[in-house]
Amino acid sequence: MKYLLPKRLAGQLILLLLSTLVISQLITLFISLSEKDNMLMRVHDNRILNMSASAVNTIEKIPVANYAAIAKLMTTYRVHYHFDGKPSIPSQLLKVDDSRVDLLKSLLNQPYEKVYIYQYPDPPNRIVTVSKYLLDYLLSFDYRNPKNAVRPILFSTSIMLEQGLWFNMDLHYRQPLPSYALLALSSLLVVSLIASLIVVISIKRITKPLKELTTKAQLLGIGEDVEPVTEQGPEDIKGTIVAFNTMQLRLQNIITHRTRSLAAMSHDLRTPLTSLRLHAEFIDDVETQTHIVEKIDEMEHITNATISFAKQDSWSEKRRQVDLAALIDSLCQDLSDIGLAVECQLDNKISYSCMPVALRRAFSNLIENGVKYGNSVFVKMAEEKEQVKITISDQGPGIEKSQQKRLFEPFERLEESRNHQSGGLGLGMTIALTIIRGHGGDIALHNREGKGLDVIVTLPIQ
Repeated sequence: MKYLLPKRLAGQLILLLLSTLVISQLITLFISLSEKDNMLMRVHDNRILNMSASAVNTIEKIPVANYAAIAKLMTTYRVHYHFDGKPSIPSQLLKVDDSRVDLLKSLLNQPYEKVYIYQYPDPPNRIVTVSKYLLDYLLSFDYRNPKNAVRPILFSTSIMLEQGLWFNMDLHYRQPLPSYALLALSSLLVVSLIASLIVVISIKRITKPLKELTTKAQLLGIGEDVEPVTEQGPEDIKGTIVAFNTMQLRLQNIITHRTRSLAAMSHDLRTPLTSLRLHAEFIDDVETQTHIVEKIDEMEHITNATISFAKQDSWSEKRRQVDLAALIDSLCQDLSDIGLAVECQLDNKISYSCMPVALRRAFSNLIENGVKYGNSVFVKMAEEKEQVKITISDQGPGIEKSQQKRLFEPFERLEESRNHQSGGLGLGMTIALTIIRGHGGDIALHNREGKGLDVIVTLPIQ
């Protein structure tokens, strides 16, 4: 059921507003339709007999030729007067033992022998009547005006006059679907349409700053430098925007402070390492001197790699639109030219907004790692609904699932040697993952059944 509900704010507010309007109108209509029928009350307390007697007493003084015109003037929507050659009450329902017949005779100015009264069964509850009428009306596909629908008779009197004519008075049920109910339903439809239009326009105006906030939050999340969001809209939305702008400013200050600290650290570390290198030159033992110099070189290498990873200078690179297939293809060609076994199949031209230098570095680390541990690499790319998938397949032994997460940890290498000459410091995969995730993507590892490992890079399509 929840999947049928609208997901956006405008849709939810329209649904809430329409639900409130419909429920309130239906409750009002229910109360109106539940009111008692005054004419039915007149039948029960016999006041309806006064109407019949008054009409007969009046027409006694009028010529017979005018009876039809008088009946038409007296007829109302509920009470129908007419003169016929027979009573309107069916013959099988005619009976003279009704006590109300004597009451009606007592109200007449002249003694009439044939006076009949018949009260039909009381109608069901009004709500039930209206519901049944609407159902029958819709199912019958009879779209006539409901006002013209035939209504059952509630009460009848038939009196035979001296001229041989029968005076008939028929009291009909109330209108099955009253006009005010139709008016209420029609007004509900019009009001709902107008209210929906007003809500849509208002919500678009109110949520305009939220749209800008969402866009800039997404850009900030992938490393973009964004301008502060314009503070506008209602107070609660404006408060959210102020909090976002404050957070963005603090993040920028933290990154700036960290970069400066790392730069100072880099300078401070190089000074003692240079001093150690100079002192090593004065050691007479050549073997000891060589060993100390190698350790100093290793310390320098570790220091530079660590600071380079922590600073992530590539994040200062500006984004621009590039052909992603061409970027990866040129990288594969360069690696192939230096003797690495790299092949690629990149048929689709995909325009992609990215930091090309950083992205090239990430794919270079992944491909070189695949060649180093998997002998050769095949790269292919496919465009799916909302993402681009780049698969880097090698021919190595694969990696156990328990070790796959460890591969992306800083300074972690599946090769136990810590010698940077034999395999680096274990930062290549970490840097690649950081760059890919900075573009909103991710990296997954999958062992093929036969032999080899698939490194699957997914990047979102902007």
